[in-house]
Amino acid sequence: MTIVLKKIKSLVKILLRYAKYSINKTPVFIVGFQRSGTTMILNVMGKCPKIRAIHEGDGVIMEAKYYRLISKNGLRKTILRTPEPIVIFKPLNDSQYIDRLLEVHPASKAIWVYRDFFDSITSAVDLFGNEYQEIVSEIKKGQFAHPGREAFGERLSKKSVSTIKSFANDNLSPHDAAALIWYLRNWIYFDLNLKNVKNVIICKYENLVLDPSTYFKRIFDFVGADFSASYINEVHSRSVKKNDRIAIQPAIQKLCEEMLDRLNKEYTKQLMIKN
Repeated sequence: MTIVLKKIKSLVKILLRYAKYSINKTPVFIVGFQRSGTTMILNVMGKCPKIRAIHEGDGVIMEAKYYRLISKNGLRKTILRTPEPIVIFKPLNDSQYIDRLLEVHPASKAIWVYRDFFDSITSAVDLFGNEYQEIVSEIKKGQFAHPGREAFGERLSKKSVSTIKSFANDNLSPHDAAALIWYLRNWIYFDLNLKNVKNVIICKYENLVLDPSTYFKRIFDFVGADFSASYINEVHSRSVKKNDRIAIQPAIQKLCEEMLDRLNKEYTKQLMIKN
């Protein structure tokens, strides 16, 4: 009996130690649309000794091929085993599940990043070419030829699907299609009612690069880490309105302008509450 009790006590000590280790962790998820400055944020925050920044191609916690989180259990193990108290992930292709990811740990937080749609989609088309045209077509069909694109069709509301279908035709340019996906991915923020989730903040790319000292400090304060000006010495604003405004269909542009206005209003509201 004594040996059994000793083993139990030893096990309890281990569990308590791990529980304490886990409780003192802060997992942070950076989400939003691609080409919105999310990698820049991850790189800046990864310079802090208290933070471990885990990139999309990590391979252990994220599928390197499709940039998807492997599992919640794997996520929990990574959070537990990482020595730094703050662990930051960038699961952009899982943005539609951010409400569920926040349930992985009681101290979980999320940063929704957005950027002016003209700059964002220009950068996206430069990198991905006509891929967004194919994604729009696949959303309309409800069938995806490439497993890596399935993320764009998950957890879509009937209204968002209807909106995409109303524009999906052979006349879409690569920029038209990218604009629709920019709109669709940012719609998630409102579909999931993230504006009313206290452990989620929204960040505007342009402010981060035009006034990094002010707006990166806001992010560091949010995650509970000390900010240093040395972390932002490589941040620049050269990509803001870098190219001439590309032409997209007027109706799609109006759709994106309305979404950008909603995002800006929510962002401004959060800044006012903080101040």
